[in-house]
Order: sequence, then structure tokens, then C-alpha cells
Amino acid sequence: MTKEKNKQLVKQSSIKNPIQDKAYLEAIEEYIKEMKNEHYQRESNFISLENRIIKSELRNLISGTTTQKYLLEQNLEGMKERIKRSNFSDQQKKEPIYSSHKIDDRIEKLENAIKVLCDLSENQQYILESIYNNISKLLNATSNLTAEIHERFIPESLGIEDSEFPMHRFVPVKIFISNYEDDDDIESIILAIRNFIESLGYVFSDDFPSIKGSWWKTWYAKSKKVLTSDQVQEGLEKGKRALELAAIEKVQSEVNKNNAEAASKLIDSLSTVNNAAMQIGSLLLVKITNNGTTSISTRQLNQREMIALEKYPTLLRQPDKIIKELEKLSCSDAA
Repeated sequence: MTKEKNKQLVKQSSIKNPIQDKAYLEAIEEYIKEMKNEHYQRESNFISLENRIIKSELRNLISGTTTQKYLLEQNLEGMKERIKRSNFSDQQKKEPIYSSHKIDDRIEKLENAIKVLCDLSENQQYILESIYNNISKLLNATSNLTAEIHERFIPESLGIEDSEFPMHRFVPVKIFISNYEDDDDIESIILAIRNFIESLGYVFSDDFPSIKGSWWKTWYAKSKKVLTSDQVQEGLEKGKRALELAAIEKVQSEVNKNNAEAASKLIDSLSTVNNAAMQIGSLLLVKITNNGTTSISTRQLNQREMIALEKYPTLLRQPDKIIKELEKLSCSDAA
């Protein structure tokens, strides 16, 4: 293969993966020897060729493929050996460009460049995996949402009342805290809420950003099993009873162990805050501290009161007034 053919092959930009092409590597090696033997712009061309090789490898590594990274690492040792084994003439060996420390410096720079490129490749692989995982989660969420929407149409298609048809049910979960000492208190309260709704047969489905200053947080909880509207209300009534008994530190037979323990932990989690109001579906829990005296009350909201809370959500931010205000709104709507 002639020098000009080697030179043209090295310059070709259409080769997408040169480090996997044996002929390309052989051409590089032959081209290096020819430049050295002919004393043809030794230093500038030798360095230019090394830079061209590195740029070519960079283009391959940017694609993020593990195979290219592996081939690059495999060829590194061979490239180093070919440089060291080059047959220089006595005159060439005396020239600074071909001194051993110069070659060692170039090899070290090449190794450092390849290390950086390998790190870039690994980082790109991590980013691609993260994107893939996020897309997978989004597809799963979309699939679940589609199924839930279709589930809502079934009773209408069959001529059955929604309230009587067993389906997955959703309830709002909202909490307002007027003050708290640190974020650990908030985390404990969130954990207690999660455990309590799970004891009632629900899991968090949607998580909305919290609003700080005081602290305000909203979730939607989804039932683990299909339920009728009556079963939803029965479950929340049991939760209300469990909270009432936990507030006075009593346990009775109508409250199961899981409900009782979860209710007790939820009440305990509020011990570090003075005022709080929480809504779980039709269940309302309020804690008020006045002149060092704490009171905890629960309430089963009727339809008018739940509508009022949806219409005036800021009521939940007034633990000391919410029950009276709900009663007023409920009476005015009834009139």
C-alpha cells in the first residue's frame, strides 16, 4: 500500500468506527513509519496524526457504546508498543522529537486523554440508562392511568350506579401544620400518614409539591382493592374511631390492631407541632394548642362539608376555626 493511499485512508472522515478497522490501523502504523523515515515534517505531522487518532476515538466514544470503549482499551497497549518499537535511524534517535522522554510524555498524554474519554462514555451510559428507566416508569404510569379511566366507564356502560359498582377509589389526603421545628418532624408525620392510610387499605397515588412557610401538603390515595362508595365510608369511619381512641389512649374490640397502632403513631407524630389540620377523604383530624392545653378532635365530614373544603381549601389552614366554619357553610348551603 503506497504512502498516498495510506494518507488518504487516514484522512477519510466517512469511516464511522476506525478503531475496529484492521486495515485502517495498519495504514496508520505504516504512515507513521513513512513520515519518520523520510524526515517529512516530523514533529508537526506526528503530533497531528496522534491528535487525529484521538479525535476519531472521541467521536466513537461519544456514541456511548460499551463495545467501542472496550476496543479502545484493548488497542491502547498495542498503540503504545508500536510507537516504542518503531525503527528509527541513528540520526533520528539523536533528534529531540524521538527522545525516549518525548515518547513517554506522548504516551502519558494519550492515556490521560483516553481515561477522560472513557469517563465520558460511562457518564453517557448512566444518563441513557436513567432516561430509559424514566421512560419505562412513564409508560407504566400511562398504562395504569388508561386502565383506571376505562374502569370508570364500566358501570355507566352496564347501567349501574357508580357508587354501587366495585372499583378502585381515590380519596384526597391533605394536611396543614402551623409550625414545626425541623424537617425530621415532617418526615415522621409523612411516614405516620402513609402507615395510617395503608392500614385503611390505601396507598399514595399522586404526590403534589408541599408549600412551606407553615407547611401544607396534598396527596391522592388509591384503594388497594376495588370498593363501593359505602365500603369507602365504612373504612373511613373505622379510621375515625381508631383516631378517637388513640387520642384518649384506649383500644376497643371494634378497632383492629393495625388501625389502632397506625392511629396511635399518627397522633404521636403530631406531638412536636402545636396546631394541625388533616383531611383523609371524609375524615377530618384537628389538633389545637391554646395556652399550653392541647385538644385533638375528629369529624366525619358530610357531603356539604367536603364540597365546602374543596371550594375553600384555605379552611384547612385554620385549625382553630375550621370546624365552626364548616358548620356555618354547611348550614348556609342547606338553606
